[in-house]
Amino acid sequence: MGFVPATGSGTLVVGATSPYTITGLIPNTSYDVYVWDTCTAGNGFSDLGYSLVTTLIAGTDITPVSVGITLCPDSLGYFDVIVENFGRDTISQFDVSVDVLEVLSSNTTAFSAVTVNSPLAPNAVDTITFGPLNTMLGGDYSFEVVAHAANDGNTQNDTLTEVHGLIPSQVQVSSTMDTVCVTEPFVTLGVASNASFNHGWYASLTDTVLLGQGDSLQVSASGQQTYYVTTLGSNADSLATPLNVNNSAGTNGSNYFNIVNTSGGPLKITGLSQGPAASNASAAGVIMEAYYSTSSTYIGLAQADWMLIGTATTNLTAGAFTGYVPVSVTIPAGSTYAFAMRGTNVSIGYTTGPAGAVSGTTPLAQNADFTVTMGASGLWPVQSFNPRNWNGMVHFGEDFNCSNTVRVPVSFAVDTDTAVAFFTESPVNAVFGQY
Repeated sequence: MGFVPATGSGTLVVGATSPYTITGLIPNTSYDVYVWDTCTAGNGFSDLGYSLVTTLIAGTDITPVSVGITLCPDSLGYFDVIVENFGRDTISQFDVSVDVLEVLSSNTTAFSAVTVNSPLAPNAVDTITFGPLNTMLGGDYSFEVVAHAANDGNTQNDTLTEVHGLIPSQVQVSSTMDTVCVTEPFVTLGVASNASFNHGWYASLTDTVLLGQGDSLQVSASGQQTYYVTTLGSNADSLATPLNVNNSAGTNGSNYFNIVNTSGGPLKITGLSQGPAASNASAAGVIMEAYYSTSSTYIGLAQADWMLIGTATTNLTAGAFTGYVPVSVTIPAGSTYAFAMRGTNVSIGYTTGPAGAVSGTTPLAQNADFTVTMGASGLWPVQSFNPRNWNGMVHFGEDFNCSNTVRVPVSFAVDTDTAVAFFTESPVNAVFGQY
């Protein structure tokens, strides 16, 4: 099962009789099955054939897909868990429980299972709210979510782990005081770096003039000796694909592509912006729809596998990415999700990919956080042509300007002590001051 004979992999069943039941298979998964018969003489085998077997989607399959939480500190914070029914049947009841590890303190908060009695249709999602959770310390919080339903046909995806970097109520500094020599013209103040948020520096507790941003601030050693640092700003950003419209699929056409999370943490996609219409033209009143799937690739997905995550009536602009569709999808660290952009009443433009490109794998655009792959196109939901590359922009990260963060003083002192050396020695060369 699931191997090429004589390679030493797969599972070998010896002495099977017909009919034979294979157990322990994972739903919605393909297996290679080879059948060999023992020759009557007992000195060889006869090849009876090969079959590719694909198991059905589980009848019941409840799966946690993401965790949503406000990044600002809160002593009584709440967070949302989104679950999805990946099965064929409506789920009448399911349970969700969460354990949250506060990494800085190593404290774990366990939230007992919440039972949901509202029916959840196939491919539908539900949101369950948990709390309160004290996030004043900030830093990384690891959420382990477990979903359970009776007769769950696929227990391989019942657990989700996501790590979210949250804003602390005040910046953690290793030392609020440093000392510099009186001869030094400048001093550099610093705090520990954190990729989840930025730091802002001020001259006082109430000053509105931002002196600088980042993990350090260089100031004059002869001026004031106390400054204030706080969490600040946003990690929201965007990544654009190359814009080169040379093809289109027609009205109701779609582009399909994968996004691979390489950031090392959860990646929140907040919007997708479509580029120009066919022939690099502008178009008004365009109805754009955005879809996604937690599948590791768009290749082979049918319409039932896609979830609508955003729609907007927008305008497309020649030479620009203006067809913005707001979405909210969090891709776990190291995971790949499939995406599709559909122009329901217009022919959206895209690029014919280069020869030798591997659709769904070859990078189209990438940064330190994720990769957008080359993809496919066709009239929704068919994937007729590849490689066909989306012309668009991915918006990611979140804006957070927290009103309840504290400015922490960071100070330095100037050491004015001087030292005078006294010694007695016979001169070697008094003229040149050598002793």
